[in-house]
Amino acid sequence: MKDVQLVGSWFSGSARDIKLVTGGITDHGYQVEQTIIRDFRLPARALRKARELTARTFGLLKLKPRRFRASVFFQQPQYWWLSDAAFNCVIPNQEWYSEYGQGLLPYIDEVWCKSREAQRVFSALGCRCRFIGFTSDDRYLPALDGERDYRRFLHIAGPSIWKGTKVLVDTWLRHPEWPHLTVMSHVPLAVEPGSAPPNLAVVRSFMPDEELKQLQNRCGIYIQPTEMEGFGHTLCEAMSARAVVVTTGAAPMNELVEPDRGFLVEVGRTEPHYLGTRNYVTPETIEATIARVLATDVAQLERMGRRGREWFLESDAAFRRLLGEALAACVPRPGR
Repeated sequence: MKDVQLVGSWFSGSARDIKLVTGGITDHGYQVEQTIIRDFRLPARALRKARELTARTFGLLKLKPRRFRASVFFQQPQYWWLSDAAFNCVIPNQEWYSEYGQGLLPYIDEVWCKSREAQRVFSALGCRCRFIGFTSDDRYLPALDGERDYRRFLHIAGPSIWKGTKVLVDTWLRHPEWPHLTVMSHVPLAVEPGSAPPNLAVVRSFMPDEELKQLQNRCGIYIQPTEMEGFGHTLCEAMSARAVVVTTGAAPMNELVEPDRGFLVEVGRTEPHYLGTRNYVTPETIEATIARVLATDVAQLERMGRRGREWFLESDAAFRRLLGEALAACVPRPGR
């Protein structure tokens, strides 16, 4: 019997999560096999039918020979793989956790939580929860320490429409006196490339990873007024690169970014989104926060950037330790 099966889709966020967890598990000496779901285009009727059959058939499925000691599902469980292992857990993003996934929670042994917010949400549903934290890729380039500019801003949205990009750009357009902001977004904005004012650059094209990494290390301030996160990879990567982070003052973003390493933008209004909360900032709350950033001297911003780097290293080590503890408790192997 093999040790651990990882089950998830190969979309951008899940792919990164699977890669990070794979590395963390293999570091503890476990064998890992990835089961990648590449097509979710199942008819709605088939999904409903699967949910109806779950309760009736799960007892029979439990009699099947196990292929793995544990299955770890990313985002939400998948019915067709529940019988593969003696132990099933899920690492969810609460803001995208569907009703279908909720129907499968009775067949999940543990929910492994990236954030305290996820732990709160799934504990309230009666789930057995274990906090493991999480981590991101380390983007730090020490050779560029002398080129980091704490009066240069960066916003990374990529293909996401949930990063607060529109309200940020609209607010920046009202302030030609503000420092330079680079916006990396693949979605249409009010300002197209080539027509932006001098203090705003909109990058819509793909940037090679090494070039992006250099940009991440040259910009001292990341501004990410994101509406919701499962964890916050962009925030975590920013702090790995010794940047100061400006983000939304709501969970789980405010779990990563505290006053000693960043600034929080006050939330204007909220609305539910699946099991999570969508948080909206306003031009006025962005303006108030940017005023605080600009009033902070560069030496203090540099200290905050160093503290962010220290937090990243501490958080990364804690995730790897907690993941190991979860595996030892839930995925016993012969001879251990």
